[in-house]
Amino acid sequence: MKSFFVLISVLIFLNDIYSQTGINRSFYPDGKISSEISYVNDRLDGTCYWFYENGNLRKEVTYSNGIVNGWIREYYLNGIIKSEIQTDMGILDGLSKYYYENGGLKETRIYEKGKLISTNFVSLDPNYAAPISRYFTEISGIKNSSRRKEEYICPIDICPEPVSGIESIIETLIYPEDAKKYGLEGTVSVLAQIDEQGNVRDAQVVKGIGLGCDEAAIDAVKKTKFIPGQDKEEVVSTQVILYIPFLLTPKKNLTTSNSQGVQRNNVITEKKHNVKKQTEKKEGISLEIKDLSCDANECPFPEGGMDAVIENVFISPENRAEDYKGILELFIKIDEEGNVYYSKITKNISRKIDENIEAAIIITKFIPAKINGKKVSSELMLSVEASID
Repeated sequence: MKSFFVLISVLIFLNDIYSQTGINRSFYPDGKISSEISYVNDRLDGTCYWFYENGNLRKEVTYSNGIVNGWIREYYLNGIIKSEIQTDMGILDGLSKYYYENGGLKETRIYEKGKLISTNFVSLDPNYAAPISRYFTEISGIKNSSRRKEEYICPIDICPEPVSGIESIIETLIYPEDAKKYGLEGTVSVLAQIDEQGNVRDAQVVKGIGLGCDEAAIDAVKKTKFIPGQDKEEVVSTQVILYIPFLLTPKKNLTTSNSQGVQRNNVITEKKHNVKKQTEKKEGISLEIKDLSCDANECPFPEGGMDAVIENVFISPENRAEDYKGILELFIKIDEEGNVYYSKITKNISRKIDENIEAAIIITKFIPAKINGKKVSSELMLSVEASID
């Protein structure tokens, strides 16, 4: 019996020693990466990635101690996002979004602790074409040593990197006023061409967040001196993907732009939508527009006003018991047909109810923005005073 317990102890000890921790990568036969799986003590932990054979991201799932916890995102082969599903320790919880292959919103679902609360469908618009910012693709020929955003991605042995590190780019960022005002944070992915002398020859956004942050990231990268890349021990000109974070924190010492509005091709415009305060009440839900601005002469506006939004809101009895009152702010992108194809809450009150209101806004048809009388796609910043009686 004593020998049995000694054997068990040894096996447990060996398991602790040899338990898998770190990134496990698999590859296709041609050498392209197939997956990156993150482990801690033999359990899935962190964000894991799966890729198509063309290098585009196929799926990303976040785990915590072996359990799905956070976002599950899937992508079409062309790079367009297919679905965004929110989980809480293995249980569906919150707002989930599904998209057509052309990038248009297809369906929204709201779950509460695994229970489906509401489902809304959006008809396919065959004429809709997603903007480049909706694509999540890898540049042809670029291999990724890691999907973690603190690392660079390039097709050679040693990637170019800023002489003084990524912090040197962050320190020169000019944080756009509108992005700062509406609390927009995120990461801009920039593809830069670096020559043999470490100079930036070209830079373009692969994945952006809008409100002028994309342009600010490009400007900061172009001002940066790089240590050139190396391939087979020779200095070479190459492309590299950089991840530029926009964080509203004093530690980053970000410079604030003196310009107002959203910058587009060096033309700065901002249009405040002068609307009469609209307060609509239905079933105890109150939504009052406090501020609305966009990058067009005439801003988009819900067809039927805020009452049309409220018609699409579903609040469960459980959440109605919650004390809900405050200012909800959203950054929304609307196409020239008045369809919402992107939304982000920039200031929240309470996550679950906020997401119910966001889902209602997503499926609401808008009167599209106009510039000189012509319908255009636009970016809208919406501030709403919301409450539930």
